Amino acid sequence: MKEGDTWEVKGEELVGLFFPGGLFPSKDDESEASGGLAAEKLLAELEEKMKSFTVTCTYKGAREEGKDQLGEIAFQFDGGVDLDLGELIADAISEGGGEDVPDFEMKTAMKMKGEGMLHWLLGAGRLHAMKMTSEIGLTIEASASMEQEGQSLDLEARFSASGTGEWEMTVK
Repeated sequence: MKEGDTWEVKGEELVGLFFPGGLFPSKDDESEASGGLAAEKLLAELEEKMKSFTVTCTYKGAREEGKDQLGEIAFQFDGGVDLDLGELIADAISEGGGEDVPDFEMKTAMKMKGEGMLHWLLGAGRLHAMKMTSEIGLTIEASASMEQEGQSLDLEARFSASGTGEWEMTVK
């Protein structure tokens, strides 16, 4: 690889950079089995959606830090992930003992645009450090229809948030 080389990496290969440590804690307790199943379904859907998220990388060259030689890789991304969580939430209500599961829809959209720098420990062939910044947007739209005490209820909600995120990670 030479300085200035550029390539693309699919998002599912980089989930660990965007979500260090994973998305959900691991549960071994049997009482959490249904929650674990819902989390597995969500992770599977997220992994599938991340396939369309692309990160563009550019090799900036190598430099020495102490005895180590580090490869510097700049990266940029601009994309998003849309998830339909309605079925997962309805399943969780049903598994939690809910008798009347409402007609429920929930759609989320997460958008990210940013850049960063990754330092690769060339001799060891592993990550040394990474830093990135991103503009982040999250939108959640939910609706539910149900019968309660003989009355029909229709609920709708929309939530939107945006901001700037910063990630910094060093492997020791």
